[in-house]
Amino acid sequence: MTKSRRTGQIVAVVACSVAALSLEAQVRRTRVPQGTSTSAPAAQVDLKAAVGYTTPRPDGRRSCTCNELERRLHGLRVLLKLGGVEAFAQGFPTESQQLSQARATVQSQLDAGSTVLDGASGKSYAQQEHLCGEGLAKVEGAWSQWQPFLGQHQLDSDYYRGVRAANPGVPEEGDLTANASGRVCTKGSWWNEDRALWAINGREGICKQESYRAKEILRGQKGDPGHRCFGYELK
Repeated sequence: MTKSRRTGQIVAVVACSVAALSLEAQVRRTRVPQGTSTSAPAAQVDLKAAVGYTTPRPDGRRSCTCNELERRLHGLRVLLKLGGVEAFAQGFPTESQQLSQARATVQSQLDAGSTVLDGASGKSYAQQEHLCGEGLAKVEGAWSQWQPFLGQHQLDSDYYRGVRAANPGVPEEGDLTANASGRVCTKGSWWNEDRALWAINGREGICKQESYRAKEILRGQKGDPGHRCFGYELK
């Protein structure tokens, strides 16, 4: 091979390499990374602000389970409110469509649970626990489906647990004045077992009844005004 021919081949190889590098650089400049879009990413939707979310206040007149039922009812009300918020439809189209299809069912369960909670008002602690337990079952379908979404966007929390909230009809210091039958109790004791249980809401915290049990307190002679009262103690 002559010198001039070898020189021509070398020039051709170099030219091809330069062209290939130029093409590769051009591809790198125009390629869209996998899993991304050429459009600007949507801003994070603040659903709490969109619905004006507020956390419910714990209620010392409700038993532990009734406070839990109110938590779930509140969450489902917020959920239905989201259905009319444009930011929800735009930011979460899949969830918005699912809610649109399930709205009647969610509303029906919400109404059923609300009826139970209203009916439990003013009942004894044990009665409230029983009734609101039934209420939880009535909203379980909608709640189990939507609570993960609500929790993820800070639209749900067990806001009542461990928070102290007194029943206004039950003095926290005890029933130190006489009732209709003349019964007077000492500090830290109440006329009956139910009032002792309600006192735990304000003295120890809502749902702390799980850690305590009511106990009978006898003093003096049978027939005395304060002979039989009730307190509570750790289990």
